[in-house]
Amino acid sequence: NRGRPDLLPRFDLGNQAQTSNRKYMAPAKAEVPPPRTTDHGERGEHWPDHWNTLNGRYRFKITGSFPEGGTQIESEVFRTCQRLGLVGWMRARGVYVDGHVQGNAKALMSLRKWIEERHMSPRCGRVDNILIDDQNFGITKLGVGDMEYRVMVSLKDWRKSYTKFIQVGKILERNRANASIEKAMELRYHHKEELDENRVRDW
Repeated sequence: NRGRPDLLPRFDLGNQAQTSNRKYMAPAKAEVPPPRTTDHGERGEHWPDHWNTLNGRYRFKITGSFPEGGTQIESEVFRTCQRLGLVGWMRARGVYVDGHVQGNAKALMSLRKWIEERHMSPRCGRVDNILIDDQNFGITKLGVGDMEYRVMVSLKDWRKSYTKFIQVGKILERNRANASIEKAMELRYHHKEELDENRVRDW
């Protein structure tokens, strides 16, 4: 015998008795945010009066299909960045082109408009998707850590990031080992000279 279940009384929907002294308060109405502008090519309300003197940076990635390993689109993007006076790095492969550019805010907006409107020549190949992220236009002066590039370079290293990390680690380890060997040989040489000078060598 496990006993009888103790069932709770059913809630009475018709009971209108007040159970407390609290009064009903309607929820606050949500504030409608102002419309967000998406026009990056023209000057908007969010830009200050001296926005063309500010510096900025962002990363871009263009995916698609580019013949000959992306050499043609690499050349056109690189020459456009140089013509606008931008600095940073870029790399082109057969299925994507990405990079990090820095410079004048107006020049960055011109490059973005050039990329998004796809002004590349037909020889560059097919563009499927364009991504612009990691934007910062609040840089007023060139400082260490903010604008760390001085020229525009095109990376030709085809190694994967993990492979590059492993190989760089091996090079650093080999350099540390060579430095330790040289230091040990130098200490041994000075110790030998000290023994010869004080004539305490035991033959």
